[in-house]
Order: sequence, then C-alpha cells, then structure tokens
Amino acid sequence: MNIFPKIKKCPCCNTFNLIHVNGVVYKNLFISLPNWILKKTFNCRKCFVELGLFYNTQHEIEKLIWLDFLRCEEVFYKKLIKLHETKEKKQDNEKKYYRTLDEIRKINNQIHLSKVKLGVKFRLEHRGMWLKHSLN
Repeated sequence: MNIFPKIKKCPCCNTFNLIHVNGVVYKNLFISLPNWILKKTFNCRKCFVELGLFYNTQHEIEKLIWLDFLRCEEVFYKKLIKLHETKEKKQDNEKKYYRTLDEIRKINNQIHLSKVKLGVKFRLEHRGMWLKHSLN
C-alpha cells in the first residue's frame, strides 16, 4: 500500500487529480484491455467524468482512461475481432475480402461517430456548467 497519492491529469479537462490507490484490484470488465489491471475508478474533481486508472502488466505502464470512451468501443469489440479474423481467412476471395473490409470500415465509423457525439455532449455539458457558474 502506498501512502502518497498519485497525481494524474484528466484526459477531458486537463485538471490534475490526486488519486489514493490502495492495494485493492478491481475487476476489469473491459474486453478490449485484456492485459490491463483496473486499479481505481473515480470521478474527475472538475468535470465529474468517470475515469479509470489502469496498469499494464506486460509493459508496466499506468494510464488514466475516460471510461465512457472505452464503452463506445466495447459494444463493437467482439464483432470487430471476428471480422478481422475473417478478413485474414478471406484474402484469396477478393469479393468477400472487400466486403469484410467494408463492414470493418462501417463499424469503425460508428465507433468514431459515437466518440465524437460523446465529446460534443461533454463539451456542451461542461460549457453549460461554466455559464451557470458565471451567471451567479
């Protein structure tokens, strides 16, 4: 157990957060991060976004990740893995190969669109909070 808190910058609003990490390891429910251990989940002190502190066991790296961003990818993760596997198998047949490439591109566009919508929603909510505080 570490007595000193970790100082990490929020990926959304760039404010510094003090994180007290105890020895408890949480269950990592994210399929897209198999070699990562979830050490702590908390909300940012300024923007109140749910963040997760992850630790990679192979490369010994810590990252602070916006959990809603991960949830956008998690919905399509299994389907993308299957499509990438079929893409590797279907390289002989050009028609099926390009059809799976098109499906992969469509899913990646959906993921990107959901992330953009999430970012816009965050900006609008954050700006609304800023306007509410400035009017008082």
